[in-house]
Amino acid sequence: MIQNNKQKTEIIKIASWNVNGLGAINKKSFKDFIRQNDFDIVCLQEIKIQEEKIPDELRDIEGYSSYFYSAARPGYSGTAVYSKIKAIQSGNSFGQSCFDDEGRLLWLDFKDFILFNTYNSFIFILSVKII
Repeated sequence: MIQNNKQKTEIIKIASWNVNGLGAINKKSFKDFIRQNDFDIVCLQEIKIQEEKIPDELRDIEGYSSYFYSAARPGYSGTAVYSKIKAIQSGNSFGQSCFDDEGRLLWLDFKDFILFNTYNSFIFILSVKII
């Protein structure tokens, strides 16, 4: 985190990346990438791996807490967050099984803010008639 002395605020460096598979970025030195860029928080979407199959080298990156939410269907969507800041609480529910089963939301509650990491691969248009 970068301390801004003039306003006494902290600047947090956050990255968000649709990785199209956690295994794919592991082969491309993901750990080196986040260390070299000194991200405080890294949000990943479309991790496409079941949590129990995540290799230890991606589960336990030194200096980061990791949070994962896999889709119920293997090899499909899913989200992950790596954070230097420990979350007070985390969750992964919209409250709708059609979304929750796909691993599309991972939220983390920090002391001063709540982070929402979402994966949305579709666009829809909703028409509402107001009477």
